[in-house]
Amino acid sequence: MSEDQDSTLRARLREIAEVAPELSSDMQRVLSDAGPEVVEPRIEVFPSRRGTDSLRLNGRWIHSSFDPEKEATRRIRSMTPPEEHQDGVVILGLGLGYLCEALHRSEQVAAFSSTKIAVVFHPNLLRTALRCRSSEWWTRYGPDRIVPAWLPGLLVPVLQQHEIRSFLSLKLVPLGESYPEMLTTVETALEQYRERTEVNRNTLRRFGRLWVRNTIRSIRQFGIYAGVDHLVHFAPGAPVVVCAAGPTLDDVLPELYRRDGEALIIAVDTAVIALQKSGIDPDLAVISDPQYWNTRHLDQISPTTAVLVAEPATHPRTLRLWPGRAVMSASLFPLGSYIDSRTGRHLKLGSGGSVATSAWDLARVIGSTSIAMAGTDLGFPRYRTHCAGSFFERRLTTVAHRLQPAEHGLWRYLHGARAIMTPSAGAAPIPSDARMKVYRSWFSERPLQYEEISTVLLSPESSAIPGIPFETLDTWIATNGDRSRVAKARRHLRSTPMTDVLDATPVLNELLGSLREMERITASGLELCTAIRRDQNTRDDSHLLSRMAPLDEVDRRLGALDDREIVGFISGSILEEISAGRATTATEALDQAETLYRTLHDAAAFHIDLLRRYDFS
Repeated sequence: MSEDQDSTLRARLREIAEVAPELSSDMQRVLSDAGPEVVEPRIEVFPSRRGTDSLRLNGRWIHSSFDPEKEATRRIRSMTPPEEHQDGVVILGLGLGYLCEALHRSEQVAAFSSTKIAVVFHPNLLRTALRCRSSEWWTRYGPDRIVPAWLPGLLVPVLQQHEIRSFLSLKLVPLGESYPEMLTTVETALEQYRERTEVNRNTLRRFGRLWVRNTIRSIRQFGIYAGVDHLVHFAPGAPVVVCAAGPTLDDVLPELYRRDGEALIIAVDTAVIALQKSGIDPDLAVISDPQYWNTRHLDQISPTTAVLVAEPATHPRTLRLWPGRAVMSASLFPLGSYIDSRTGRHLKLGSGGSVATSAWDLARVIGSTSIAMAGTDLGFPRYRTHCAGSFFERRLTTVAHRLQPAEHGLWRYLHGARAIMTPSAGAAPIPSDARMKVYRSWFSERPLQYEEISTVLLSPESSAIPGIPFETLDTWIATNGDRSRVAKARRHLRSTPMTDVLDATPVLNELLGSLREMERITASGLELCTAIRRDQNTRDDSHLLSRMAPLDEVDRRLGALDDREIVGFISGSILEEISAGRATTATEALDQAETLYRTLHDAAAFHIDLLRRYDFS
């Protein structure tokens, strides 16, 4: 590239940065990267027959040689609007941006959302697009973000940052076919993210109200715990063993006991008792499950110096049982976020649907760059589900009788989960199921997102995870063990006072006032809907629309409430249906409004009832 061309690109990037700083930053990151290890592409720009630029890659036309604008517009128009609202669009292959522009111009753009993320396959392709398109074009029609296909670990964090849970993927086919391996990797990452999002959505439907109930019960009974912010980078460079309660933990425990002091130990709640019975007291423990039965894993807990890191929605019995210090991560849910914002808890732990994912992320947060996973089997090695002595195994034995032995319960668990054979990290395939696939995808993204962190599995019988190899504990300790760092980190952890528990009363009184305002506003909306329905002339659409005008003021008042997401959280599926519904008549619009007000009113009443019921003051 000539010096003049280079200065032109720099000037263009500066102009884009004034309006779209994130987009400009993405571009600079891609352009400064060496790109994928592939043969340097031959990129040519030719005028199409219509006079607009078209692109050829290694002799192959990427856009139409006749009319690339019309081709992109026809592609968008041929798409059927999605049944549900989409948070964004992922464009696999930017080219010269014709699909981006067609999306922006489309009458269906509202259905496709305004958030556009483009995936580019080589820095020189972006460089070419930047030369061909003015800064005004980029800020008006360009994507919101750009992600390099050769660094797929960046894609999911960008989706999460923009809260894109449902999305359309739009492929520039000729460009994707020129880079088939990268395209497959990106599409796999998107599919795994979709699956995780769907699991999270189903989990919300199942546990949403329980999370709310637990959060309110805990702060009413125990006050507001300090945040996990105290633990940030307290152990820089220290090796960490994360212990989950899979069957292979039994194999690691004897050696882990002998190598005490050479690595910090973070245990998930289900593994704490197994560690203590082996003479190991973990440094940190992590829990996030909201269910009562999960608290039973701590029934036999002994005194411990470990600090418990809990999610605010965990079952309050956990806090009653825990004999040591505890802190809270910032919440993943609106009610908890409301509490966090008023009490200075900021740091959330990554959540891939399993407490083991939060434990890994805690190891990252405290500063470790060497993480070993013990008992994170994500499957059923030797057709077992948990390590020896776990509550799950004890319960199977306790409830067993002559006609229903423990083996029957284990068989139902395995086959009810529809176990399938899955590759292991270094041994024969093991049984696993679809639930574990979601967790594997989360872990497989970590090496791509955090290249500075090395992670290994400590058992060859654990489920294989791309990017995370198997290594024996002995070999891993020989390379990463560090007694001085571990001792320093333990002294720091044990001597650092955790902030006193805060009084929750002022925060809860403020919340109660906000919920009552929501209840009043939605009640007035319901009264208006009832009055409109009593009108004898509601069959006339124009008359009905004029009568519905006061509802705009109700909607405005609802929109002005900062805390409306709190009640919307437990009504997500209904609100999604309302958002996706397209009212074609005034009567349908009135039905939607009434459903919205009733849903929010009932959710506000649910929260108010809990705040009154669990008043332990």
